[in-house]
Amino acid sequence: MEDNGYQAPAEDGSNIEVAVNPDSDRLQLLAPFAPWEGTDIKGLKLLIKAKGKCTTDHISMAGPWLRFRGHLDNISNNMLIGAVNAFNDKTDNEKIN
Repeated sequence: MEDNGYQAPAEDGSNIEVAVNPDSDRLQLLAPFAPWEGTDIKGLKLLIKAKGKCTTDHISMAGPWLRFRGHLDNISNNMLIGAVNAFNDKTDNEKIN
């Protein structure tokens, strides 16, 4: 049976441009990450330590946030907002020193 919704990818995609409105709050183009230089990251501060029950819904809530799944900056704003912070027993509150 033929799938009328399938479109095969281009054999050579090097000339394909993805256009995303720079003002979009739902989609975001990402620049490539710099390659890892091979050393461990040390001396970073711990912003939150989750306390008690912490499921994927506490880490990254669904619902209205799902519309941002193509926008790394915006989806990051929802990260851990449902988790209880072990340092201050609050939700949606990171420890800042």
